[in-house]
Amino acid sequence: MRLSGGSVGALGFSAGLQFSRNAEESKSFHYKLSRLCEQLAEQGKGVLVLVDEIQGNDPQIRQLVAAYQELVGQGANIALVMAGLPAAVAATLNDHVLTFLNRANKVTLGPLALPDVDAFFLRSFKKLGLAVSADIRKRATRATEGSPYLLQLVGHSMVLYAEDDGSVSEQTAQAALESAQESFENDVCGTTLAALSDKDVLFLTAMAHDEAESRMADVAERMGVTGDYAQKYRKRLIDSGIVVASRRGSVRFAVPYLADHLRKTCEIAHEL
Repeated sequence: MRLSGGSVGALGFSAGLQFSRNAEESKSFHYKLSRLCEQLAEQGKGVLVLVDEIQGNDPQIRQLVAAYQELVGQGANIALVMAGLPAAVAATLNDHVLTFLNRANKVTLGPLALPDVDAFFLRSFKKLGLAVSADIRKRATRATEGSPYLLQLVGHSMVLYAEDDGSVSEQTAQAALESAQESFENDVCGTTLAALSDKDVLFLTAMAHDEAESRMADVAERMGVTGDYAQKYRKRLIDSGIVVASRRGSVRFAVPYLADHLRKTCEIAHEL
C-alpha cells in the first residue's frame, strides 16, 4: 500500500491510497479510511471528508459516520463536514444509528441577499453576451428568493432560452423562469415532501391555502386537530427548516415554491 494522488487545493491537502488488489477487495471502508489517516498523520496532515447533498437513512452515510466516530475515539486527525436539504439533514440527525452527529456544530445557511444575486446576474449575463434588460434581470433575481440552487437554475434557464443573438425578451424570460421553477419543484420540493410524515404534509397542505403566512389557529382547524396537536408539527417543521415562525401565532414557508407545489398537487384554492 502507498499514498497516491496527492494534490493541494483550496481546502488543503487531498489524497488517496493505492491498495493491492487483495486489500482493495477484502479490506473494509473503515480500514482504508484509518490507513489514510495514519499515512497523512506521518506527514503532519489531517483528513477532511466533505459530503454534499446527504440523504436521510442512507446506509453509506451510516457507514461513514460509524467509521468517523471510531477514528475520532482513537484520536485520529479527521474532520467531517456534511450538507444537505433541511429535511434530509433532520432525517439524518434523527436516525437512531447516527445519534453521535447531534454533538456536531450545526450551521444553518440563510438565503442569499437579493442585491448580491442581482449583481451576480449582471456580471454573468454581460460576460456571456446576453442582452438582458434591468427589469428582466431584477425579475429573475426575485424569482430565486435567495436560494443558491434557484440562482443556478434561473441563470442556466436564461442562457438556454435566450435567442441566438443573445437577446432575452419578456416571453423568453417567462419561459425560462417557469422552467427553473418546475425543475426546483421536482428536485427540491418533491424530495422535501417525500422525507416527511403524512401529518407533516397535512400541516403544510393546510398552510398552502394561504398566500403569505398562515395563522396557527387556521392550520389546526384545516387539519381537524387541536391547537396543541398542531404545535407539535409546527415545531418539527421549523426544526427541519421547512417553515419559519413569521410572527407570534403565525408561520410561513421557508422553502421557495413549496406552497405552489402543494397547491398544484393537492388542487388547493387560495383563501384570500
